[in-house]
Amino acid sequence: MNYLFYENETPTKAKVMLIYHVEPPQELKNNGNYITVAAMPEAEQQAGKTALPYCNPQTGEVWYEYVDRPLTPEEMANAKIQEQQAQIEGLTSLLGEVLLKDVQGQEREAVLVKIEEKLGTEKRQKLEQELVTRQESELPKKE
Repeated sequence: MNYLFYENETPTKAKVMLIYHVEPPQELKNNGNYITVAAMPEAEQQAGKTALPYCNPQTGEVWYEYVDRPLTPEEMANAKIQEQQAQIEGLTSLLGEVLLKDVQGQEREAVLVKIEEKLGTEKRQKLEQELVTRQESELPKKE
C-alpha cells in the first residue's frame, strides 16, 4: 500500500508531496491530506523532463505531469552524438552525389552549397579544394 500525501491545487487535482511505501507515522496521517493506492504507475523517462506525481483526491487516480529541467551531461552528450550522426548521414549522401556524378557547373555548385549549409564555409572550402585536387589528378596527363 502506498500513502500519497498531497497539496490541493483544485478539488480534483492535487500535487503529491510525499509518498510512503509503508505505514506512515500516525501524526502524518492525522495532520495531512492523503490517499492510498495499491501501486504507483511508472513514470515515462523523457530527456529534459522531470515527472511530477499528481492525484485526484476524489477518485484516487494518479498521473504524472512533465516539466522542463536542464539536460544532464549524459543527455547533452547523447543529443550531440545524435546531431553529429544526422550530419554524417546528410554529408555521406551529399558526398555520394559528388563522387557518383560527374558534377559540372551549376549542379556542382548546388551540391557544394548544400555541403556548406551542413558544415559551414571553412569546411566547405576545404572539401571543395580536395575535390578540385582529386579531379585534377584524374585528368589525363599531357606529355
